[in-house]
Amino acid sequence: MNMKKLNLMAALLLTVATLFSAAGAPHRPCLLLTQDGVAALRDEMGKNPLVDKAFAQAKAVADKAVSEPVVVPQPLDVGGGYSHEKHKENYMQMYQAGVVYQLTGEKKYAEFVRRMLLDYAEIYPDLPLHPARFTKTPGKIFYQVLNEAVWLTFTANAYDCVYDHIPAAERERIETRLFRPMVEFMENGVPDNYRAFNSMHNFGTWMAAGTGMIGYVMGDRDLVDKALKGSTKEGKTGFLAQLDALFSPDGYYDEGPGYQRYAIYPFVTLAECIDHNDPGIGIFRYRDGILQKSVNSLLQCTYEGDIFLMNDAIAKDIHTYEILFSADIAYKASPRDKGLLDIVERQGVVTLTDAGAAAARAIARGEARPFDYRSTVIRSGPDGCDGGLGIIRSAANNTCLTLKATTHGGGHGHFDRLSMIYFANGTPVIPDYGSARFINVVAKARGGYAPENRSFAQLSIAHNTVTIDSTTHFSGSSREAQKQGARILFSDFSDRSFQIVSAMDDKAYKGVTMRRSVALIEHGSLEYPVVLDIFRLLADKPHVYDLPYYYNGHPMSTSYSYDKQVDRLTPMGTRYGYQHLWREAVGHPEGDFTQLCWLENGRFYTLSAVSSTPCTPYLVKTGANDPDYNLITRNGVLFRTAEPTAAQTFVSVIEPHGNYDLVTETTRTVESQIERVELLAADENTVLVRISILGGGQFTVALADDGSAADARHALDAQGRTYRWKGTHKIFDK
Repeated sequence: MNMKKLNLMAALLLTVATLFSAAGAPHRPCLLLTQDGVAALRDEMGKNPLVDKAFAQAKAVADKAVSEPVVVPQPLDVGGGYSHEKHKENYMQMYQAGVVYQLTGEKKYAEFVRRMLLDYAEIYPDLPLHPARFTKTPGKIFYQVLNEAVWLTFTANAYDCVYDHIPAAERERIETRLFRPMVEFMENGVPDNYRAFNSMHNFGTWMAAGTGMIGYVMGDRDLVDKALKGSTKEGKTGFLAQLDALFSPDGYYDEGPGYQRYAIYPFVTLAECIDHNDPGIGIFRYRDGILQKSVNSLLQCTYEGDIFLMNDAIAKDIHTYEILFSADIAYKASPRDKGLLDIVERQGVVTLTDAGAAAARAIARGEARPFDYRSTVIRSGPDGCDGGLGIIRSAANNTCLTLKATTHGGGHGHFDRLSMIYFANGTPVIPDYGSARFINVVAKARGGYAPENRSFAQLSIAHNTVTIDSTTHFSGSSREAQKQGARILFSDFSDRSFQIVSAMDDKAYKGVTMRRSVALIEHGSLEYPVVLDIFRLLADKPHVYDLPYYYNGHPMSTSYSYDKQVDRLTPMGTRYGYQHLWREAVGHPEGDFTQLCWLENGRFYTLSAVSSTPCTPYLVKTGANDPDYNLITRNGVLFRTAEPTAAQTFVSVIEPHGNYDLVTETTRTVESQIERVELLAADENTVLVRISILGGGQFTVALADDGSAADARHALDAQGRTYRWKGTHKIFDK
């Protein structure tokens, strides 16, 4: 057959296919659950416990839905209120009912979705802006358009599953009165909605996901292109641009791990829909597999399954639906990454999707391998040049230590350059604050952020980092903070007994360079790994420096006397977050070396500290000027330089030791095993720290934190000895 006849046949086949489609060809589900996925899940049902559990959960939701009247209330409430929660329940019930319909073929589930969509189509065109107008981006069903986009992503999947059950005339009504007006409102309802639709922000990602998914179901290429390339379809905004702007080459998300958890769902689910409908885009190969890297990065930012409380984060773990979908989809996209199956197994269930079926089958074949939690630096910024997040791990005492030197995180960022978190023995010992928010609890700031989020939680003094002259980093300007991230100087995880990461920032305060190096040290004379924290400051004029450490647990003892205010407390200051700190006690150390011991989760921890100039330790507690009890009550110790100084070095060692068993009423090793910490010597480029252990053991850490070359040679004189080393750091036996 010649080429001319082949082309003619191809044209005739295309014409027939088009006419067949117009005449009502069966709709094939094309989003998260396709016909192939339905067949795979049906094949696993009854023999795969992960699939069976998922189906049982979905069916329970769907059965409850079909047994009750369809209710679409008039929008009225903010998060936590009846109408808000009912509309959330509606989209989840529609989604589960649609999936169960595909797996069982029982029409009652599809009928439920049909009736509910028709009810929404009846009211949506005439709905005004939501009455709770306290955001710049309002919705109609919900108080903010973000929730409208979430509603649409789930509902688009429900519609995809029941499409053929709904008569063509009713589909036309649903699409013209509900879905198309909703997308139009999200994009153009108010000017700020348009900006959000085209933003580099999780709002824009959710809107892209909802728009793209419903576009695929309705066969509307224009909507799909707007989702992928922004309103103008020029590619400067939209989903693909967000993948470029919001992730570092290692998959770190600009707004931080807490919001990466929230945003990962629209990212990976829309990507899965793109892969099913536009495979030529190669979405899971985009930016060298940036979506799979983002899932891995998010999982690295967890401890015992809990996501790091960085930036405006709330307490969440790997059992959230966002990570549930992400692990399944990332595995399907990269089936060689068997560690993702470990995450799926720990969740104990899969999603009822093509990706869930793939993960369940692989687990049933015994392919799961432990997820590779490791010491690493996750680069930050679109090009990876805006610092990063250092994570040090050790199996000993189940230890994890972080150093945050990332981009700010936009409006959800915190002013916490070079802050640290320390986890051990299954708990956050030195925690980060996270956000001051009781999500969807109407009694607390209408379910949104409490005022204390801006007046404390976001500010520097709320974090384990240095503040200068009782102010906050970047004077509290997110715009200034967003311009540039911090800088990772070096990291070394090659020796398990001495792992270290070092970072610097010279933008948080004008004329001040901050350098911080944190190390995890395992030593034969110490029972558990200890944290060494060296925070150095070089300024062009004298300042007063504060370094707080907030800790979970109950104070046990101090090496110094203190005056505690027992009948009347006063705050530490009047602004920049200091107004929320009670000054509980003022310490009076006799020398430059201090120790504070506390008990947490059956283990003792001692913070041993020394500094280059005299410091006063203040024992503080959150909760001042907090009339509505919005703040978490947390103890802390704040080291303040006694006099203004241009150069300052804080050296701290956090040592876990002993244990306390209340059941057996036994106590072991209550006293710290560290006898002394000494700052032997320091110049502008290098520093020497000696740690002496009870019984005569000691070691000295040499550090070059000036950003010099990895093979540079250094020397410092201390106590009649010259310490010489090559590279950024070295540990000496004495």
